[in-house]
Amino acid sequence: MKDYRTIIDNDTLEMFCTILDDYLEDSFEGCMLDNYFFDIGNNNMRWGRIKLRKYVMILEKGLNEWSSVNELYMTDSYEKYKELYDAYYKDREEYEKEELETA
Repeated sequence: MKDYRTIIDNDTLEMFCTILDDYLEDSFEGCMLDNYFFDIGNNNMRWGRIKLRKYVMILEKGLNEWSSVNELYMTDSYEKYKELYDAYYKDREEYEKEELETA
């Protein structure tokens, strides 16, 4: 199935986080907004007319230095999901390492 991307508002973000709470794999602190990774597997869940994919990610998308939005990204590709997840995980590890060194 084709990947799906769109910008969502805060109410939609909260709805996804509430409904998919049991499937939350990890969340990462962003600059202004947090990032969420859900592994929901095969399902029949829908958001309006859109069928949810196996992997649902809500990512911070920076618009400029002062603002950012939430981007909903859904895919069935484990490789794409893992690549994004690993990138965010690596950034968090580097940030935590820097925090320990400066403390």
